[in-house]
Amino acid sequence: MKYQEGQIGRVFVVNFEHGDDIIKELKALAENKNISSALVVILGALQSGHMVVGPQECTIPPLGLPFTFTDGREVLGIGTLFKGEDKKPSLHMHVAVGREDKVRVGCLRKDAEVYLTIEAVILELNGLRSMRAFNEEMQINLLTFNK
Repeated sequence: MKYQEGQIGRVFVVNFEHGDDIIKELKALAENKNISSALVVILGALQSGHMVVGPQECTIPPLGLPFTFTDGREVLGIGTLFKGEDKKPSLHMHVAVGREDKVRVGCLRKDAEVYLTIEAVILELNGLRSMRAFNEEMQINLLTFNK
């Protein structure tokens, strides 16, 4: 285990609107407001999205199980945002999406279109020397700490 200690900075409350791509909008907000590190919580509905809902097998590197939906689903999610090696915001968000008795949980990856609205709370994390960097062994981007 590795860790750093920081403080909560600015707090943003965001209302994403029907048709917004929440991933693109979150990254744009982070860039516009110069947010280097944050905790993100979302609540609302998605019209569509692409997710990874687990590994096909527990191997390193993992081979993800893709899941795509286009039927409108309730969503609850939590994620972290850190700058990547390219100095751009990198979002890692896990969500639960549900419709009737069908629920999926996984990592939201792309094309996440808002249905009606999504409310978000973003807590900026200050005092951290962290970033998301590609890990050769795992073949994924992982949180790393700079000294």
